[in-house]
Amino acid sequence: MSAVKANAETNELVSKSEAARRWAISPSLVTRYLSRGMPVRADGRLEWATVDAWRRQNVVSGLSGSHAHRKVSGSASEKGNASFASARAKREAIAVKLAELKYKQAIGELVDRHAVERAAFDRGRAERDAWLTFPDRIAPSMAATLGVDECLLRKELRRAVGEHLHQRASSSAEANSGQSAARAER
Repeated sequence: MSAVKANAETNELVSKSEAARRWAISPSLVTRYLSRGMPVRADGRLEWATVDAWRRQNVVSGLSGSHAHRKVSGSASEKGNASFASARAKREAIAVKLAELKYKQAIGELVDRHAVERAAFDRGRAERDAWLTFPDRIAPSMAATLGVDECLLRKELRRAVGEHLHQRASSSAEANSGQSAARAER
């Protein structure tokens, strides 16, 4: 018996849906294979050994489902599929990063930047206000202890505290401008 005759005897006929089931893909993908040159008999049936060999030769292995139609060769449509796959991979990587950020936020490892900035601003304002009221609170007892004029002492304390706060604000502004520049570089 010749090899062609033996192959014809073992080459069972299957439908498109049966081929799709065996390859674990959708029947519409089998139809796409047909439009790309997969052999089909005149009666619409497929010779299993022939079409399976065609698929192994013309479709990227290791892919299933909607990705299985990519051919190994480099035609323009295949390059489009590759760029689509690349874009899809990037989208999925971003989705993973977003899920990780949501998880970190849920467990308290990550906090809202604006909320932190607002809390820091409020804390700074409270500290400044406490310093500004300090001379009025301490001047009477200091004046009595030192035996000096209370009004003169209060005036001098206000000047010293105001100068101190101005210096602190200037050094903070310089530090913040350095941090802003570093953020802009990122």
